[in-house]
Amino acid sequence: MELLVYEGKAALVLAAFWLCWRLLLQKDTFHRLNRAVLLGTAAAALVLPLCVITIDKTIEVQPMESVPMPAPAVAPDAWWPPVLLALYFAGAAFVLVRLLLSMLRIRRLVRGSEQRPQDDGTILCINDSVHAPFSWMKWIVLSREDLASPVILSHEKAHVALRHSQDLLFIDLVTVIQWFNPAIWLLRQDLRALHEYEADAQVLDGGADAREYQYLLVRKAVAGERFSVANSFSHSTLKGRITMMCKRPSRRAGVWKTLFILPLLALTLTLSARTRYTYVGKSQDSSYLPFTAVYVHADAVQAEYYVVKEDSRILYPLSKKDMAELAQSGKLMSVEVHVPMIIISTKP
Repeated sequence: MELLVYEGKAALVLAAFWLCWRLLLQKDTFHRLNRAVLLGTAAAALVLPLCVITIDKTIEVQPMESVPMPAPAVAPDAWWPPVLLALYFAGAAFVLVRLLLSMLRIRRLVRGSEQRPQDDGTILCINDSVHAPFSWMKWIVLSREDLASPVILSHEKAHVALRHSQDLLFIDLVTVIQWFNPAIWLLRQDLRALHEYEADAQVLDGGADAREYQYLLVRKAVAGERFSVANSFSHSTLKGRITMMCKRPSRRAGVWKTLFILPLLALTLTLSARTRYTYVGKSQDSSYLPFTAVYVHADAVQAEYYVVKEDSRILYPLSKKDMAELAQSGKLMSVEVHVPMIIISTKP
């Protein structure tokens, strides 16, 4: 059940951050910044649900005050949590197997190609069965025809130099965890588009003619098989890439829009915060005795067993009969209810 709650919180965080990015930053030409924000969004979705701020609040009560607690009603176990867990793990396994199969196909294709190591650390894998060139980690897979085009080679080398494959691997792993969340699939698609924008910009900065490069994109847009984990030369939508190439650089003042992250972070942490109450008993000599809960009658709470706790250390198990005797002795300071376990603290 805790896993389902965590996944739900992560899905909400991911959707909120991605939606704000798409409304505020998607159309800007800050490709590297946008890429960092999307990767940070995926990381935040995994981490923020685990960051719970605990606010301690002390309430003064009379020591050994009797506060009866009703016995918790025994409710039948719900059938839907195990079903949801089974569906979740089935979906995650399907996406993971799909990812592994895609990587396996790339590995087989690389091993069956003519490999030519390059001075920059990349390895050209020449295979005439490949109609659409792509890159994965340090490998660039393309046909002999595409090898003759310096623009295509420059584009794929840009993907390798900018470490786009590492981005895709990270996002694909997050997709395995959040497969049920539409936001992660849309974020994945947007990140791939940003990779193409970055590589296109690097090609044009290298002196390539923009019009000829766009014509090349049109010719290659309908080619070949694509791999889900690889950066393909024609992977993103053609219209978006050409539009981004023709767009004027965004003003630097637009960078300030990334500050939307701060209120979102504050809101997320605030919603996940919890208050921990500490009840303090005041003795006759005005000194304070700390304990974690007020006095509870031993027969007021039903539990399978009890545990004695002193100075944050669990000492030994206690039967219900022993619990009643301890309460009558006046040494019982507190009781923590964690059904089927109850933790109590005693005076020294």
